[in-house]
Amino acid sequence: MAEGRGAGPAPRWVVPLLLIALVVLSGATGGNDSGGGSGGSAPLGGILLVLGGVVVGAAMALVVGYLVLRWRAGPAPAEVPGEWWTCATCGAANIVGSPRCHACGAWPR
Repeated sequence: MAEGRGAGPAPRWVVPLLLIALVVLSGATGGNDSGGGSGGSAPLGGILLVLGGVVVGAAMALVVGYLVLRWRAGPAPAEVPGEWWTCATCGAANIVGSPRCHACGAWPR
């Protein structure tokens, strides 16, 4: 047996894709193996299969787009309260209702 980089077993994610490709191929060709055929319209099954593939592809694109946008957005900004008071000692802005300055600890005047 030769050693090295040979054709090993396929990765696990390839097999389901090959099965889906087989179903799509058989639906697109109509599954008719007769040699002589009349060049009529496409079978309804093949059209439905292509339409289903388009719908599934669009849904997957929406899900991936949503996940990418959520990942790129980052955390939401903090909510800014409406009213502030300025510390006379250090000039820091503090939320109304806080008893002391958050920066220097001075009492409001």
